Amino acid sequence: MDAGAWLEPDLNTYDLNHVCAAHPLMNRQEWQGAYKAAWRAFYTYDHVVTVMKRALATRNSPGKVLFFLGWFTGSIAIEDVHPLECGVLRRKVRRDRRPELPREPALIFYPRYWLGTAAKLIRWAAVFGRFAPAYYWLKLRRRSFAYSDAALAAVSDHDEDDLGLFQTDESKAYVVQQRHFAEVRASASTH
Repeated sequence: MDAGAWLEPDLNTYDLNHVCAAHPLMNRQEWQGAYKAAWRAFYTYDHVVTVMKRALATRNSPGKVLFFLGWFTGSIAIEDVHPLECGVLRRKVRRDRRPELPREPALIFYPRYWLGTAAKLIRWAAVFGRFAPAYYWLKLRRRSFAYSDAALAAVSDHDEDDLGLFQTDESKAYVVQQRHFAEVRASASTH
């Protein structure tokens, strides 16, 4: 095994939100930081508004988009867990602790639990409140709203030549390979 390779011994970290194996180029902190940075870069205000505009343009509900994108944004930012592992209210029981940890006194546990819950609910309201003005503006303009961007553009035969996505050497090789497979399938079907 490589000297830099490791697997996390704590099985509680094997979820959707923790680094649990070595990366060949990054240490644990850099890898975890890259993961969090990817979430922050994707779930920006501008991106959420753009996706709501796309929902309206394709006759989908911007409210559903707002709910899910807000949920995904808040799960990482507030609860620090993956959205598929998150809930609105987190139920904690004072007696449910690992055996090696002492039980917390009730006068410490419950005030901290309730204040923490209230603070998180305020932060959740702030996440959705941040997107609410854009949501209501888009809802008011629903009938007169026409939006289009590259993601909504119709597919054309020239996309491989025009889009920057296809301009790398790897993607050009992939396109050539797919064309070759299509030619092989076409010639096999004629025989």
